[in-house]
Amino acid sequence: MPEENNKNVKKQENKPNMIALLKPYSGLVIMLIVLALFSNGINLIIPKIIANGIDSYSSGHLIFKT
Repeated sequence: MPEENNKNVKKQENKPNMIALLKPYSGLVIMLIVLALFSNGINLIIPKIIANGIDSYSSGHLIFKT
C-alpha cells in the first residue's frame, strides 16, 4: 500500500503549472491582455461619441461640412 502512495506523489510532482507552460509566450500573453483592455475601452467610448452626435443633431448644433 505505501508504495502506491509514493507513485502518486511522484506523478503529481512532475505536472507543470500553468505559468510554466505560458512562460515562453509571455510577450504574446501581455499583448493579448493589452489589446483586450484597449478593445473594451473602445467599446465603452464609442456609444458615448454616438450619443453626443445624436444630442447635437437633435438640438440643431450639428453642422455638416460637405
